[in-house]
Amino acid sequence: MSWLDAPEPSRLDRVVTEVRRAVAWRRRLLAAGLAAGAAAFGLQALAPTPAPGRSALVATHDLASGTLVRGGDVRMSHRVGGRLPAGALGSAGLAVGRVVASAVRTGEILTDVRLVGTSSLTGLPAGLVAVPVRVADAESVGYFQTGDLVDLLAAGIGDTASGRVVASAVRVLALSPRQASGQAGTFGTAGSAGTFRAAGGSGAGALILVAVSPDSALRLAAAAVNDRISVVLRHY
Repeated sequence: MSWLDAPEPSRLDRVVTEVRRAVAWRRRLLAAGLAAGAAAFGLQALAPTPAPGRSALVATHDLASGTLVRGGDVRMSHRVGGRLPAGALGSAGLAVGRVVASAVRTGEILTDVRLVGTSSLTGLPAGLVAVPVRVADAESVGYFQTGDLVDLLAAGIGDTASGRVVASAVRVLALSPRQASGQAGTFGTAGSAGTFRAAGGSGAGALILVAVSPDSALRLAAAAVNDRISVVLRHY
């Protein structure tokens, strides 16, 4: 029997053939989808795990010493990896309404010692007083920052052989605004622009504000009359 004489496929045969074709096509689509999913999963597994981080409060712009912090002056910033400085503030509520103790740069993390409350003595033990002290060497003050513990030494003008400690382990509450930003101090009395005369009318100096006991305040007041006062950073 030649092919011309072969019977035509039945309707059932045609239906079965179409079903087989449809199933085969769907299998190919399913296999392609599974392959794509496996590839995506593999890429995700190979991707490095994001480094852990923490959020901290930072300044949105430069803040000068003495600035009253407002909502727009600070924002929360997520820092990936690394360690935050001790005392880093974790919310805007801890900064808004407080005063900047020393100048802060844009993006700098704010810590508890960079801000003071309505009083410079807020948070310190009762009985202390805040005393401004003229330090004879203005440049040396540039190495200190708010919160440091220092000793204050006094020596007679022209006396290089002796000196004495007039206040020990006292807390620095603030630096003069310009000194905090690296400029010459402007507090004090007669002198050239940007400086003032230290105790006894000799040499330029810079002001720092320290927390001391009332007895130490009296000794500092007496030393300021005839002595040059210097400051020494303590380890703590």
